[in-house]
Amino acid sequence: MGGVLAPAIFLGLWLLTAMAHPTQSIAQVVRARLPLTLPLLACASTLWSRDAPYTIKIGSEFLIVMVIAVYIGHRMAPAKLISALTVATVMQMLASLVFNRHEDMFYAGNEALVGVFGSKNFMGYMAALCSLLSLATVAERNQPQLVRLVAAGGLVIGPILALQARSLDALAALAVGFSVALFFIFVATLPSRFRTLVIASVAVMLVATLLAFLLIGAQLGQILELVGKDSSLTGRTILWQRAGDMIHLNPLLGVGYNAFWRQGFVEAEGLWRQLHVDSRTGFHFHNLYYEVRVEMGLVGVLVWGTFMASTVIACLIRVLREPSPSTAFFIGFTLFTLARMWLEVEMMGPFDLAPILFAIGWTYATAPQPMARAGATPPRRPQNMPMLEVATTQDLPRPKTRAL
Repeated sequence: MGGVLAPAIFLGLWLLTAMAHPTQSIAQVVRARLPLTLPLLACASTLWSRDAPYTIKIGSEFLIVMVIAVYIGHRMAPAKLISALTVATVMQMLASLVFNRHEDMFYAGNEALVGVFGSKNFMGYMAALCSLLSLATVAERNQPQLVRLVAAGGLVIGPILALQARSLDALAALAVGFSVALFFIFVATLPSRFRTLVIASVAVMLVATLLAFLLIGAQLGQILELVGKDSSLTGRTILWQRAGDMIHLNPLLGVGYNAFWRQGFVEAEGLWRQLHVDSRTGFHFHNLYYEVRVEMGLVGVLVWGTFMASTVIACLIRVLREPSPSTAFFIGFTLFTLARMWLEVEMMGPFDLAPILFAIGWTYATAPQPMARAGATPPRRPQNMPMLEVATTQDLPRPKTRAL
């Protein structure tokens, strides 16, 4: 019941808000064609899904959530949204410290923090997200002092809890997203004439760093052993190999949105058995490309890829034009998500934070007004009042003069 109540409250409150301005809300959502292509394709896949009732259920939820995400981008200012998410994630981190729940890592011989979440990977993801949000909130001078103080605490405990979760992908992606966000926050403090030179210099450094990572790629196995990971990435290479074999089930359109990992299907049952997943639920290929390719086919890969690439480019253009903590957060988060997509699939679920924040970020970044004012409700135009016509002395009828 609790798993249904929270999304229901979220959807209900935002739908009530949208009903206050129905015409304007519908117009704003209709114009957001790109973010809605994902859930619309998911719903359309019901026609060829292996589990049509489940696909239309999850696809409809995905559509409603993405519609609300676009609406949030039009109605809520970026700084307010970021501060609200910061407070929420810091509270989750504190609750995780209080519960202090761990799970055994049988392949590494130690434990990882799970906290109030269902897995160590999601614990690491939320701790990394808390760090990114807290950075943007602390850097935003217009935020209330109490909120900035809470964010300062999140900036301290977020990375610590990400380390305790022992989630390598979350830590690596956090290093990417945090560095990019911090850089653009620094750029925002510079005079305009120095920004281009600094950005160009850092771009050269990033290319050199990327080349260095490619050169040390042969040492990946030793790096994984150092952080307690096995060379198969906890069975993920097995999943990727099997996913490559299963693309042929429907190369163009896939087997249907969320229709692969269903009980009773031979392919899913075999992988659950091979990887000792006794619950036979809540599993995926741990790679966004393979997950989309198997479930949504080549068409899905093109749709998801276009949306994600367009959002990253739009956020990058916006942060180059208007460097600020808010624009820095969204470019940092989008790159953080891209860095994780090789090991996770956070863009596929109807209630995943990644597609929601991508849709909101796309709405902010493509808004015609500056991002500092994006999401703010435009002021209503005063109704044109009829002007009172005032008669002048020239308009008054002249008295007739009598002839003498």
